[in-house]
Amino acid sequence: MGYLFSLRTILVTIVMLAGTLTASIALTDKPSAAIYAVPNTTFVEVGDTVEIAVMVKSNVPVNAFASELIFDTIRFDVTGINYNTSIANLWVEEPWYNRANNSVYFAGGTTQTDGFIGTDELMRVTLRAKAAGETVLTLRNTRVLAHDGLGKDVPLTKPLDTLFTIDTTPFATPLKEVETEPIAIIHDVPTLDVNNDGILSFKDVGVLLTALGSDNANFDFNGDGTVSWGDIRTWQQLKNNENN
Repeated sequence: MGYLFSLRTILVTIVMLAGTLTASIALTDKPSAAIYAVPNTTFVEVGDTVEIAVMVKSNVPVNAFASELIFDTIRFDVTGINYNTSIANLWVEEPWYNRANNSVYFAGGTTQTDGFIGTDELMRVTLRAKAAGETVLTLRNTRVLAHDGLGKDVPLTKPLDTLFTIDTTPFATPLKEVETEPIAIIHDVPTLDVNNDGILSFKDVGVLLTALGSDNANFDFNGDGTVSWGDIRTWQQLKNNENN
């Protein structure tokens, strides 16, 4: 009798655990997809180009994709669109530049038998920087359809906008206004060419920005023991003095 009771207890426990596992999978394995932009750089000089890879990601089989890549035509020109990818091999509308909407629109699908699942590149857009400043690139009107024979929309994860900084001659783009601090000029200052490319330019400031808040002595130009906006202003003053 005790043996039967124990066996029943074990079976009930297994059933309860199986039910818990099923519930857990049902709660966590939610269908989702995303289309998002991956630039090869977010710092670019006027006249240079930046490559934007438009990616698709899905945890369920999908077969159709559509979106608009929005950018500022004051800052960027489109110089190329490459949509010869293995994913979207059937384009309902080939990617085209809509000058009126400052966008690249695309709508395509895949003929893969089981649809597409995973992460891969849909297309690649090449932009040329025209004017200095900060600008945002974003995606809107995005749709990804399930490979279910019904054309249902898959719930989307909202992509993050991409912020670009376009540089021209040094400091054509003003730095953020901050409260004035006294600048201390020290004798043993670090090298002004902080990125070691042999040129003093806005790219050096980009490197300094990544070190803000640290105690890296190589970037501490005002000698206060901390890398701050004061060091960037000191760097500017030292560079101007060197050019005079």
